[in-house]
Amino acid sequence: LKLARQRHQAAREMLANGIDPNQDKRDRKLAALDAAGNTFGAIAADWSQVKLSAMSPATIKRNSQILRDYLIPAIGHRPVDDIRPAELLAALRRVETSGAIETAKRARSLAGQVFRFGVAEGRCERDPTGDIRDALKPSPNKHHAAIVDPKGAGKLMAHIAEYDNLLTRGALHISAYTFQRPGVIRAMEWSEINEDRWEIPAAKMKGREDHIVPLSTQALAVLAEVETMSGGGKFVFPSARGPSRCMSENAVRVALRSMGYSNE
Repeated sequence: LKLARQRHQAAREMLANGIDPNQDKRDRKLAALDAAGNTFGAIAADWSQVKLSAMSPATIKRNSQILRDYLIPAIGHRPVDDIRPAELLAALRRVETSGAIETAKRARSLAGQVFRFGVAEGRCERDPTGDIRDALKPSPNKHHAAIVDPKGAGKLMAHIAEYDNLLTRGALHISAYTFQRPGVIRAMEWSEINEDRWEIPAAKMKGREDHIVPLSTQALAVLAEVETMSGGGKFVFPSARGPSRCMSENAVRVALRSMGYSNE
């Protein structure tokens, strides 16, 4: 009864101020529902449907894992406009503490994409990730294994020329002649070869744009040799398990290991 009297008095005061208590109740309910739909997790789910699906499989897997393992558990339940830079930084610092410094930087970038998506849709006011850009630890310098001296490069090419598997040898030679990504080379198709150029479709490129690679005389000679084995199929470098799939990454790795080249 006491609570009812308090609510009755509050309603009378609202009416005295020109506010309809019933409409105010409906507005509050709508605001609560709107806030529930504007959590970081809800916007991240919508962002994933719109943006994530257009990325490469590897990027989809990596970003989905970062959202699932780091961002959603920490801030997924929070309304986006309530998330402050310090709160986001605390979540990213926990990732840093685990030793995953580069993952923390990727998580900040990914969170920024979600916030900006929310801003564009009118579901939040701003992206707080810019305020903490300089607060994370810098990534340690890391250099990929590479042979950069002429003598070492010549020795590698000599080893490749002596390798006894024609298709794997051809893939390694095309890599040296075109400087394309290993996965794109292994998935090269005969339909993409147009006289003296390799026309790579946008779907295979990281930048999602068509790419043309001029083929040198040496590269064309390699393709002519490889064609004696794989010219009747789809892939220039088919899998040893069957022509319906391209050569596996492991085939190239095994070849390099047999030549004496380790990860280092």
